[in-house]
Amino acid sequence: MKRLSTLVFAFSLFVVACGSDLTTASTQDPVESTPSSDAEPPLGGGPYPIGAIDFVVTNTQTGEQTASYSLSCLGDTATLTGDWSPADDDSGLGTAADSMCRQLAEPAVQSRLIDGVPADQMCTEIYGSADVADITGELDGERVATTFDRTNGCGIDDWDNVMTGLLPLPTNI
Repeated sequence: MKRLSTLVFAFSLFVVACGSDLTTASTQDPVESTPSSDAEPPLGGGPYPIGAIDFVVTNTQTGEQTASYSLSCLGDTATLTGDWSPADDDSGLGTAADSMCRQLAEPAVQSRLIDGVPADQMCTEIYGSADVADITGELDGERVATTFDRTNGCGIDDWDNVMTGLLPLPTNI
C-alpha cells in the first residue's frame, strides 16, 4: 500500500511539474490586427450602394423638362451631375450627392426603384401635379426602370416621402 501511495504522490508531482501555471500573466503583448494605412479599401466598400441612376423630370402639362441629372454611387464615392440638386429646392436635404446616395441605400427606396409599385396597392384618386419622373439605371446589380408621377395618392406619397431628396419639389402644387 505504501508503494501505491508513493507512486500516486510521484505521479502527482510529475503532472504538476509538467503543467503550465495559468495564473502567471504572459509577458508578450497581444497581437492586434490593424489595417495598414497604405491598404486600399475594398472596391465598393462604404456606406453607399453601387449604382448609376439617371433622373429626367418633366411637367406633362407644359411638356417642359424641369430637371435632368445623373447620380453615381460606388461604396464611398458619390457623384451628381446635371441641372438639379436637392440644395436647389431650399428643402434642407443636405449635401447633394452624399445625401442622395445614402437615400438610395434605404430598403424602401431600393424596393420601389427596382420592384416598382406593388400591383395590389390601393390609392386615393387625388391629383398632385403634372410632374413625372422617369428613372433608369442600375442599383446593386438590379435594373431600374420606373416612373413616378403625382396623379394619385400613392404617387404623391412616393414622391414626397419615399423619394424625398432624390426628386425635386413639384413645379405646380
